Parts: sequence; structure tokens; C-alpha cells
Amino acid sequence: IEKVITLKSISIFAEIPEEVLVTLAANLKEIDVEAGQTIVKKGEIGRSMYILVTGQVRIHDGDKTLGHLGDKDIFGELATLDAEPRTASVTAVEDTTLFMLNQDILYELMADHVEVARGIIQVLTRRVRTLIQGAEQPGILANIDSKTQPARPQKDILLDGILDKLAEPGQEKKK
Repeated sequence: IEKVITLKSISIFAEIPEEVLVTLAANLKEIDVEAGQTIVKKGEIGRSMYILVTGQVRIHDGDKTLGHLGDKDIFGELATLDAEPRTASVTAVEDTTLFMLNQDILYELMADHVEVARGIIQVLTRRVRTLIQGAEQPGILANIDSKTQPARPQKDILLDGILDKLAEPGQEKKK
């Protein structure tokens, strides 16, 4: 019952019927992590996402802190969606309780309930907008979390930089 109440309080699961959340809760693995313990290592292949029930974690690349997440936040959703190497490490800042949701269960849930896919897309969109805003305002990366407000529309310079990176060597970018 506690897992269902926790899931219902997280935006990506808020609109899921309770009977579905009961099934989901039965498939979650609860993990207790001590402060200082690494949960996810950059470069490892991920097939699970994590829901922070209580506690706080630091998202980092080596010694560089990229952000902090706390109660009711999620992380690991990128690797869960595409099973590619993780882009950052995650370490508990304080004693933390997590729910781990594996890829197969997440895919099944998204297939049956578009609200979950929509919720994950919203989390990812907020994080991408924060990163884009960080390109314009140095230092903003230290404040990334899933509650960050969307950034203002971006400049053409940023789009040009993205197009340059996507263009194959020797090819002109298209505008």
C-alpha cells in the first residue's frame, strides 16, 4: 500500500489507475542506499530507472556535479528507454530509499498507459530545456532537477551549433 501511495504522488504515475499501480508496485525492487554509495556509474549499460522515495542524490561526472535530486524525483530514465551507457554517475548524498523499475516493466506500462510515456517525456523535456538554458547561462547546471521550470525560447546560435554537430564531415549545414 505504501508503494502505491508513493507512486501516486509522482507526476508520471499520478494518472494511472490504482489497480495498475498495485501491479506495478509488486514489480518494484526497494533499495536502501547509504550516504556516499554510488547507485549508477557513468558508462555502465542501464536497464532500470529509479524513483527516489526519500533522500537525496548527486548527479555527477567525476568530481563535477551536474545536479541534485530528492524525494519523488526519478533518474535513469534515459538508459531505461534506450539501454545505452549511462551518461552520468549517481551517488547518494544522504541515506536514501529507492524503487528500481526495470525496462521490461516500464515498456509494458507505457504500452498500456500513455500517461506514463507522457510523464517521462515531460521530465526529459524539462531537463533538456535546463541544459539548453545552461548553455546561455553558465553555472545553471548545478540546479538541474525534474521540477525546474521550462527555459525561454533559445537563440538561433544554439540551433546552429547543434546542426554543426549533426552534419557529417565535409557537408554544409542546412538552415
